[in-house]
Amino acid sequence: MSARYNLGYMYAQGYGVKQDIEEALKWYTRAAKKGNEKAQLNIGALYAEGVGVERNDIEAVEWYRKASKDGYDKALYNLALMYLQGRGVPKDVKEAEKLIRDAAVQGYSRAQYYLGIFYLKGMELKKDITEARFWFQKSARQGYAKAQYQLAKITMEEATGEGDFTEAFTWFFHAAEQGHQKAQYYLGTLYATGKGIKVDNVNAYCWFSVAMPNESRDGEPKKGEPRKGEPRIGVPRAEAAMKKIKKDLSANELSEAIKAAEELSDNLRDIEEKNKSDSAEMIAD
Repeated sequence: MSARYNLGYMYAQGYGVKQDIEEALKWYTRAAKKGNEKAQLNIGALYAEGVGVERNDIEAVEWYRKASKDGYDKALYNLALMYLQGRGVPKDVKEAEKLIRDAAVQGYSRAQYYLGIFYLKGMELKKDITEARFWFQKSARQGYAKAQYQLAKITMEEATGEGDFTEAFTWFFHAAEQGHQKAQYYLGTLYATGKGIKVDNVNAYCWFSVAMPNESRDGEPKKGEPRKGEPRIGVPRAEAAMKKIKKDLSANELSEAIKAAEELSDNLRDIEEKNKSDSAEMIAD
């Protein structure tokens, strides 16, 4: 890996130096001209997101294309997203599927997840839950939260015995602890119903609570957060589920649940901030 790329990455991330996207772009460009595919990818991402430069989808596509020339999986994936969204190129779901498959077979977890989505929804492919599960499982085993959630949901929906619910619980848990809010909601549901795990209303309350982060434990908006009628992040059903569980808790259990939820929320905050934008993880490291 070239020193030019490393210097660009340090300026882009603010590692050891003050963050300076303009300086990062300068060093990335020097590395990219020498054929560094990671530099080419990162230049494309800067143009795609309009970070430090004016957003330019056509420019982004060109850099992604250069980076993917020799089959670089992240570049193939990013280029596929541009085709999928019709950004910088005419929308072409078939081409997006081809590029995503090329990245997925190389083992790139995000591409494996998206290929699973193609099969799950029947996008340019015949709907095939078995094939979707196959790709979600490959991605989930690499720790990708969205794939872990989808794998858990399929497993839960097709469950025929307690073992299936236990497996679903495990995958929901892995996704939930990474900040996936729908997984947090379903994890709370499994705790509340005793499917795949022993009934535990304290943990159910805790997970329902963090699944609705823009609201306080008593359902009132926190200071500085969206009021009624404003859009909020979270799972709407989680509030009703939390209030229902609350009725079954003793005073001591409620106190324990509130404290646990606050601690869990603090632990998840940094993770949720990191995962807020998918584009942030498109950058090569």
